[in-house]
Amino acid sequence: MAARGLGYDDLAAINPRLIYVSITPFGQDGPKAGYADSDLIILAASGILILTGDDDRPPVRVSVPQAYLHASAEAAGAALIANHERARSGLGQHVDVSAQQSMNQATFGSALVASQGLDENRRLSGGYKYGSYLLKQVYAAKDGHVAITFLFGNAMGPFTRRLMEWVHEEGFCDEPTRDIDWIGYGELLMTGEVPHEAFDRVKLILERFTKTKTKDELFHAALTRGLLVAPITTVEEVVESEQLGSRDYWQAVEHPELGATVRYPGPFAKFAETPIAYRRRPPLVGEHNREVYVEELGLSAEELAGLGSSGVV
Repeated sequence: MAARGLGYDDLAAINPRLIYVSITPFGQDGPKAGYADSDLIILAASGILILTGDDDRPPVRVSVPQAYLHASAEAAGAALIANHERARSGLGQHVDVSAQQSMNQATFGSALVASQGLDENRRLSGGYKYGSYLLKQVYAAKDGHVAITFLFGNAMGPFTRRLMEWVHEEGFCDEPTRDIDWIGYGELLMTGEVPHEAFDRVKLILERFTKTKTKDELFHAALTRGLLVAPITTVEEVVESEQLGSRDYWQAVEHPELGATVRYPGPFAKFAETPIAYRRRPPLVGEHNREVYVEELGLSAEELAGLGSSGVV
């Protein structure tokens, strides 16, 4: 854009109130600014793939592209922040979002451990490895699996304590296990004061408990008891979700070329004044070439035909 005289500096000189948002793979400058990109490249560069897959195999890619979803969400939030500042100062600013940096934040603290001299996190299907400890995050339920954040410290320990209180109520652990210091447990593990075997025993107790409950029972208990437990849903369960159904999330879109109506995921949010609406189905390949290239961009029919013969459109 800058090469075309449409960069932020060019336009801000005309309108200092301008809020200009850029979303690029690796930011506006730096050693990777000109790199080719794909979702796989960005995720690998962010460090997130160190946590995806089995520990005895190469990392696996995230099946649904994520990099630009994260970057776009951050760009939208940053644009709103910039707008709030403009209301105060009258000045706009350049919001520069790197998709790599956006995905880097999805590694949580894993991207920081090397600089802090800590043990690196490593991938483990259904969890991750921290040093010699296996931090399990997927547990079997009666009808599938659930994700449980079974961690410690001031932030996570209270959730773990409430979970173990429920486990005790159901008769799956004794009082000493229930009353473990779940706030300080992580430090006790790191110092070796609590051996691996004791931690492994607690994880086995928890899984014996979750296997007696359905995903729905565990999920509703998480809501009422304040637990970090979430069902791992199948595609069918997402489609039949009671919550999504109550919000009229799924949208029926006519496809005349198929002679069918297709159900699509709906808007990500509901706005009272400016609701998001689906006006038409996704276009077929080249369906709107004439509208875009001729009517909007002013190309002649001959120039459009030339683009088609060159493989551009």
